[in-house]
Amino acid sequence: MTICVAATLVLAACASAGSGTSAGGSDVPPTPSTVVTSASPTTGSSSPAPAVATATIVLKPVTDGRPSPGWTVTREPQTTVSCEDDAEASPGALAPNIYSCSPSYAYAVACWQSVRARHVLCLRDPWSHAVVEMPDQGHLRPVRPGRHPIPIALQLSDGARCSIRNGGAWGSLTGHPEMWGTYSCSGPHSTKDQEIILWGRNGSFGIDTRAKVWTVKESLDGGQSGRTHTVQVRAAFFVGNAA
Repeated sequence: MTICVAATLVLAACASAGSGTSAGGSDVPPTPSTVVTSASPTTGSSSPAPAVATATIVLKPVTDGRPSPGWTVTREPQTTVSCEDDAEASPGALAPNIYSCSPSYAYAVACWQSVRARHVLCLRDPWSHAVVEMPDQGHLRPVRPGRHPIPIALQLSDGARCSIRNGGAWGSLTGHPEMWGTYSCSGPHSTKDQEIILWGRNGSFGIDTRAKVWTVKESLDGGQSGRTHTVQVRAAFFVGNAA
């Protein structure tokens, strides 16, 4: 797959080749060979127009322990995280020493060492132009990215913005115990009583990457009805390190 090298969501300009998935369509996103600039991408239109190919965006919000140009930092001293237990890499990491930290309520799914000792800078929302600095209770050890990185966020063709699941007790899709929630989304169709959830099967994150435009299974009612529909992925967000 070819990656859009720009600071904005370039959807129509991307060309793509087939990506590696199993015959069942389980998600094994290809590792991009090029990256975007460290500036945060703009969101673009939320209209449901289909993409020519799914854009793969690699964000690099931290440079030498500080926010990269175009990014800001907010401090959250009341939330202490731990990035040392099992030294787990971020699921969307394409480079070393990008961490996934606990507890789950901190939503520290992509974190970097801060220039301030015993602190980390964490990206929670690719659309926010901001990282959050939190105290870290231990000493960071080196970590390597996983063999099959999973996007930390997705932007869908129906306007939904989806963030990867980070622990917690989520129920299965009604009538489908093999289906589990993988991303929680907000968008035009979401309300307090109508939660948008993406679903995977038997441990897969449910991203079908076999075609130029990736697809996911979405429910608009928290999975209560047991019904899903297929939605195109306009953009998938990974994380990397600034040069």
